[in-house]
Amino acid sequence: MRLRFLPAVLAGLLVLVGQAMAAPTPPAPLPRIQLQSAQQSLGWIKSYRAHPTPSAVPDLVKQLATLGAFQEPEGAGLYLGFMAGVLGANPKTADKLAISMAAALQPADQWAVIKAIAYSRLPDWRGVMQAASPKMPTRGTMVQAYLSGKLPSFDRYQLPKDRSAMEQVWRTVTLAKDDPVPVLEPSPMILDMLWGYYFATGSQTAIANIAELALWSKESNDVGRLTVGSAAKYSLAANASRDQAILASVKTVRARSDKQVGPVLDEAIFAAETSETTKLHDEAAKAIEDLRTKGPSNSRRVAWWGKTGEGAISLGCVVAAVTGQVELGIPCVIGGAVASAALKYFATPTP
Repeated sequence: MRLRFLPAVLAGLLVLVGQAMAAPTPPAPLPRIQLQSAQQSLGWIKSYRAHPTPSAVPDLVKQLATLGAFQEPEGAGLYLGFMAGVLGANPKTADKLAISMAAALQPADQWAVIKAIAYSRLPDWRGVMQAASPKMPTRGTMVQAYLSGKLPSFDRYQLPKDRSAMEQVWRTVTLAKDDPVPVLEPSPMILDMLWGYYFATGSQTAIANIAELALWSKESNDVGRLTVGSAAKYSLAANASRDQAILASVKTVRARSDKQVGPVLDEAIFAAETSETTKLHDEAAKAIEDLRTKGPSNSRRVAWWGKTGEGAISLGCVVAAVTGQVELGIPCVIGGAVASAALKYFATPTP
């Protein structure tokens, strides 16, 4: 009688063995790193998406803070985006991660955790914010500003909409006012943040956001947009030339792009595949300089530079920073700025 059940038992065992063989091997966790400088973290961050180790991130954040990475908000975009991406990729443990990050920082640096939560793209980011807020008692005003909508979360990220001449006239005649709800608009720090988010998640959506900014590399009226757009396109090309996963993501985004963004991505992809990124850099530098010196006064406004501190010598630093290639010997960044410091360089009038 027992032999009658043997085929069924064997069949069940074979199914279990087959499932075990088919189950993917989880990626090995990244080893914890002991930082000597903030820039040393960049290689670890670049490798993170292939070896996600969220439990190690609060300690990384603590070390970065000790090294001054969060002293200048404009220069902390990459780290901010990385923290946001780690939270966004771990919705079930986001509360604990956010609490651990907040506990790892002094009050002066906890702004970074608050922004990371607001930019995490989590559906329940407000719940995560409320869970972490007891660890940040001196940051109540900033927490409430995000919870109330006074400060925009990433849900409200959008590119500025240009108005036609007729729309401008109509708004003047009708005394129309702008929507009082604040939005999150592109800036050098947002570009940095998008790269940080990508390195934490491998998100093609983040690549698509950067691709949208790259369209501004064709801007002919506003030097701020031109510079951000040029940095976006250059960073896509240069990073893709060194990382096949990024190149594949850019190509996937290209396949879904409209007729405006598509040609810009074609340029970036071609430059990546032929190692002609230097040409993009030189073209960007010339276009920015021409627009700044030859354009009309209203086109020479630079609204986004702010206090970026001392930093990058050229757009080449964007790539050296976001890929962790600091060994290239390029005079690079202080405080972790990836794009913003490079943009400041191009915004400084030539003596």
